[in-house]
Amino acid sequence: MLSALRRISMPWMLVMAAAAGIALGFAAPEVGRQLTPVSDVFLRLIRAIIAPLLFSVLVRAVAGAGEARNLGRIGVRAIIVFEVLTTIALLLGWLAGVWWRPGEGVALPLEAVVPAAAPVAFVTVLTNAFPTSIFDAMARGDVLQIVVFSLLFGFAALKVGEKARPLLSFVEALAEISFRFTRIVMLLAPAAIFAAMASAIGGGGLNALSGLARFAGVAWAGQAFFLIVVLGGALMSWAAWVLFRHRTTVNPYAGVAHLVQGGPFGFRHFGFRHFGFRHFGFRHSHDGTRSSCSRAVATTGGSAA
Repeated sequence: MLSALRRISMPWMLVMAAAAGIALGFAAPEVGRQLTPVSDVFLRLIRAIIAPLLFSVLVRAVAGAGEARNLGRIGVRAIIVFEVLTTIALLLGWLAGVWWRPGEGVALPLEAVVPAAAPVAFVTVLTNAFPTSIFDAMARGDVLQIVVFSLLFGFAALKVGEKARPLLSFVEALAEISFRFTRIVMLLAPAAIFAAMASAIGGGGLNALSGLARFAGVAWAGQAFFLIVVLGGALMSWAAWVLFRHRTTVNPYAGVAHLVQGGPFGFRHFGFRHFGFRHFGFRHSHDGTRSSCSRAVATTGGSAA
């Protein structure tokens, strides 16, 4: 029984848990409403790991940049990519909400209605981005303050140099522990989904189910569009730019293979070592002037290292 459960992937387990929660919410609404603490515990654990995960990953990335000059180039490119993609994602979310109106027809209880917040000046927002204490920011879960402190702390560690090596070892270990902690918490995801769906259906009935289904459909459609069109288009544009820079014959398949396996901007620089593009039969010449498609020359799992 346990071996059969281990063979089920996590997405399918989540779908099965959601279906079971919906069934329980319809069959026993009182029991479903009592399962709310299960989903609350899961969300609390997820929120608890955000601060150490952000701190360790950002400090390790900044302090491990090697030189401040490299950090400046990486930082500018990262900020540009982040701002552009975030703006597009926000616009897609706004357009999807305006067009499909997923929350229309969902009746909320009076206590769930939150009054509109007062406008905040830009100077106040800028000031509040800098924490008075990192421990206070972590306790409150203020992500912006944690990010700002982590970036400044990592830059200071970068300027210190070799003396900060013990700190880098610590944050690397903290990052590994945080990722392991997240994997352990995600084992509770099916139970949390089951409890959340049972509680929502037990409290709101069919109206809650239709509202959730409409919202989930719109959210998934928007995410799929962003993943395929925006991120996919950005990746293909990047591949085309690499091909143009190296004066390579424009073959999109060989271009992507070159991008992943060997180019100066290839994924090997980001630590991805198991993209077996040779298995698909794409071979790129070393001089960067010719691309050809041949039969498969290696088994799956070819290393790009």
